[in-house]
Amino acid sequence: QRQTLFAAAVICPLWFSAQWTFNASLGMTSVSSNTVLSNCSGIATFFLSILVLKEEFSATKLASVLLCMGGSIMYTLGDNVDNLGKSSSTLSGYLIALL
Repeated sequence: QRQTLFAAAVICPLWFSAQWTFNASLGMTSVSSNTVLSNCSGIATFFLSILVLKEEFSATKLASVLLCMGGSIMYTLGDNVDNLGKSSSTLSGYLIALL
């Protein structure tokens, strides 16, 4: 039980912060852009699994993560062009969504 309590004490503030920034950025971006950006956790997961879990690095895994990130970046840039002049808070919304 002690380990569970410790894990919850560590994870709960991180989870709360992630949910708060996601919801805060919804008011500054489109829902579709927000969803794409918030689902870009693959790159963090990839590097953390290599550093913390000592998972083996491979070019295939890196290429997969980079392709996913490239798609997200292209969508975000395209959405930014579509919303040009509509909102001055879009960039700050994107940055908050990435937190």
